[in-house]
Amino acid sequence: MKIVPMYPDPYKLKIHLEHTDIYRIVLVPSDINMLQLHLVCQQAMGWMMAHLFQFSDKKMNESIRAGLPMPEDDFGFNSVKEEKADRVRLTDFRNITNGKAFWYWYDFGDDWWHKISFQKPTKKDLELFIGEPICVKGEKACPPEDIGGVGGYFHFLEIMEDKNHPERDDFMEWFGIEEGDEFDEDFINLDETNEFLSDIYQSEFWNQTADEFMGE
Repeated sequence: MKIVPMYPDPYKLKIHLEHTDIYRIVLVPSDINMLQLHLVCQQAMGWMMAHLFQFSDKKMNESIRAGLPMPEDDFGFNSVKEEKADRVRLTDFRNITNGKAFWYWYDFGDDWWHKISFQKPTKKDLELFIGEPICVKGEKACPPEDIGGVGGYFHFLEIMEDKNHPERDDFMEWFGIEEGDEFDEDFINLDETNEFLSDIYQSEFWNQTADEFMGE
């Protein structure tokens, strides 16, 4: 007798923050849209949903972008197809890229570029998956928001390692690090990450449209 899986096979994605060793590997429902994938990226990486975002098939010379509603004049620029993120599914992106990697751009000021690659789920992955997003592996902590991009983050790490650095107290105050505490760039708590992922999946935000997400 053939055993029918309780849940459709998930997509397995590696989300890698460009120019760093920071990454997360997640399993997501196969019917996920790009706005939902944004929520997954935010919770899995450790971002705070404080800035705009955009998915594209390529980093440059892209043919499609999926993000939040923008002013009318921004749509159609350079003949790039602009779509609201909730109207495009991950399956669509996989078809457009022929299964190759695509890009997630978060914070258009700090420019956090994430390369997202498709991987093949293992038997263990399929056993772990219960229909909602889950992070199965990751390396290193997420940078603080508004740190100045990758270059600013590396500068921040240098300052935090030097207890005599003249800027250290200001940085600690700015990013809410208590005296005596340390910023551990290697720290990641997968259990906590998966609690956040489960919470967002079960929340009202999961099925929002891009317009609702923007409060329109």
